[in-house]
Amino acid sequence: MPNPVFEFLDGRSYTLNEISGQFRHETRRAIYPYPRTIEKLTFQPDEKGQATEEYRQTRRELKDDWTTDLTDAIDTYCDIAIELGFNDSGVE
Repeated sequence: MPNPVFEFLDGRSYTLNEISGQFRHETRRAIYPYPRTIEKLTFQPDEKGQATEEYRQTRRELKDDWTTDLTDAIDTYCDIAIELGFNDSGVE
């Protein structure tokens, strides 16, 4: 069953740690070592976010562009979803 919070956040714009961007929800099906569905929630900085000093500093440290994986950050993504209008029934 798909994660309703991931689906709600998918494509929404947000500013995370002073960096603007969008959430992306990705679903993959795996068959090895057993059949399962894997879901992932990431935050991808947009052009404006990539222009911030915070983003550029991290990029210098990593020596590459980057995204933030929020898949296991339950408290963080739930707080953001509530802030953006998600409620227990999943209706905006």
